[in-house]
Amino acid sequence: NALKFTERGSVDLAIGWANGQTGAQAGEPRLRFTVTDTGIGIPERALSIIFKEFSQVDQTITRRYGGTGLGLAICKRLVNLMGGEIGVVSREGRGSEFWFEIPVQIAEQDSDMQAEGARHMAAKKVATDKADLQEGEKLRILVVDDHEVNQRVLAAILSAFGHSAVIVGGGRAAVDAASEGGFDLILMDLEMPDLDGLGATRKIRELPGAAGRVPIIALTAHAFEDHYERCRQAGMDNVLTKPVNHEALHDLLQSYRVPAQ
Repeated sequence: NALKFTERGSVDLAIGWANGQTGAQAGEPRLRFTVTDTGIGIPERALSIIFKEFSQVDQTITRRYGGTGLGLAICKRLVNLMGGEIGVVSREGRGSEFWFEIPVQIAEQDSDMQAEGARHMAAKKVATDKADLQEGEKLRILVVDDHEVNQRVLAAILSAFGHSAVIVGGGRAAVDAASEGGFDLILMDLEMPDLDGLGATRKIRELPGAAGRVPIIALTAHAFEDHYERCRQAGMDNVLTKPVNHEALHDLLQSYRVPAQ
């Protein structure tokens, strides 16, 4: 959420002991996690409802940024299950600070376990390893998203994978770009103000030749079966849920490695 709602400024994550505790103090130690951003902030009237299921500040924000109104409710439930607390301090137009505290146990340090963990980490496959892609298999990908932060994040991920990205900020621009051809894949956001992803996909599928057959992957925060069916009926080939998982995106792109001629 901090990344989604912050178009400029910063997003900071801080982790420390709650109330100045240290791990050696008597009693129940608690860790405090704080995410602070300089984004759009939250109106005071909405602060009392944002942790409730299906709560949205207003429909204008939903149309622009997407979301189901479930994320914070799920966060609250998870924190409560761990015996913790969650809260927010926010000023509209200035930014927000979300925090949660959870009780933890202090583990005894075990050098053997640390060494074993280091070995496993070193052996783990890194999803952004360019060596996975053979020479000549780089893709030219059209990224369609009206949010600048999402554009930058996706462009950086695709660059790390060795692909090239062309960025457009809306559904109509996506149709225009796709009509020129030359794309191996389209990553299509669904929630856009001018022409949504479903509408843009339908128009692209009407284009003649290869331009109308380019694979289109939906990017959506809505992880519901009926939503997937709507994407399929519009002509989309696959769906990735937001926030995009690097490894899932990597694996998906690997299945489209033969570039357009």
